[in-house]
Amino acid sequence: MAGARAWILDQLDVERSRWMLWLPVAIGLGIVFEQMNVLQDDPDRFLTRRLSETTYAGHPYGRPILGTRELVRDLTRERLIAYYKKHYVPQNMVLVVVGPVPVARIRALAAEAFGRLSGPPAPPRPVSPIPSLSGGRR
Repeated sequence: MAGARAWILDQLDVERSRWMLWLPVAIGLGIVFEQMNVLQDDPDRFLTRRLSETTYAGHPYGRPILGTRELVRDLTRERLIAYYKKHYVPQNMVLVVVGPVPVARIRALAAEAFGRLSGPPAPPRPVSPIPSLSGGRR
């Protein structure tokens, strides 16, 4: 009976974890749209965003940080989970340690904690050339 209970609790935890991926997004969509409205209504922020879009056209620097309304509106739980599974893989992880710490000990702890992680290979990262700032744009 204890084994069955543990299995059920594990399954509930898995499902809870899945919903934890989606629930903040579902709740946050209204917040994201409100932030988009604030950016539209603030002349300084609006002009800064438009300057980045124009200066870095065709490059990720020129994209709105929050995404587009269409992208956010069309976000589904399935797309979010697929993105998570594709990009949140061990090869994309970075461990940052700050302060006067013994490097050898940190490496050993990191290897112990993360060395056994496995997952699919990280997808190739698209490299966009930074647009030239010489010349004019109209």
